[in-house]
This record gives sequence, C-alpha cells and structure tokens, in this order.
Amino acid sequence: MIEEDDYKKVSHVANMFSVLPATIYAVIKRGRVVSRLVKNKHFISVKDYADYVATKYTRKLSLFDGKPVYADDEMSAKEAIKLIKIKQTDFYYMLRNGVMKSYRKGGTYIIKRSDVNSFINKII
Repeated sequence: MIEEDDYKKVSHVANMFSVLPATIYAVIKRGRVVSRLVKNKHFISVKDYADYVATKYTRKLSLFDGKPVYADDEMSAKEAIKLIKIKQTDFYYMLRNGVMKSYRKGGTYIIKRSDVNSFINKII
C-alpha cells in the first residue's frame, strides 16, 4: 500500500499549488509528473512533486501539439484573473456564459489581451 509520506493525493497537491485538481491531472497527462493509480485515485510521489515545483509553469513549457499554447497577444485564465482582480469562480462563470470571450486548446482557456482590456474598460 502507498505510504502517506511517499505519495500525495492529487487534491492535496492541488491545494498546495492553489490550483484546481484538473490542472494537476493535465500535468500528469502531459507527462511532467508520474502518478500511480490506486483504487481509481491518482497519487504523486513526493520526489516528482518536488521536481515539478522546481520547474513549475513557464510559457516555454506550455505546449499543445508541439507548439506554444499562448501567442504574445494571449493570456491564461490565471493571468486574466490577476489582471481583472476577480474571484476565480466568477471568472470561469463568465467564460462559460460567454461574458468573456475565449477559446480552448485542449483543456486550457485562451483569452485575448484585447478582450481583457476591453472588459476592464467596460467595467471602469
């Protein structure tokens, strides 16, 4: 059986990163972190987790079909949330309901900088 000290559940890692568990599952799917599946639950080794922290998110590592996810005039949902200064749940609600224009590459929301700036100007 998996020892508590050696492995962490995805939900625990997500809390440590302050991200959604879906983000961690995407990292696992991209092969940046190896997980073990035990009774339909993913566990990540402490060593792999430490390696991921050392090389955490950069635009250079964000690839979709071998090409960068974000162009220079695009941003992630996380970047847009910081710029607009809005709660994460409210922002994703806006994305789902078309209030904020976006499109997806895989599981990643892509938002144009011009759309974020237009939204900020509209609410000011």
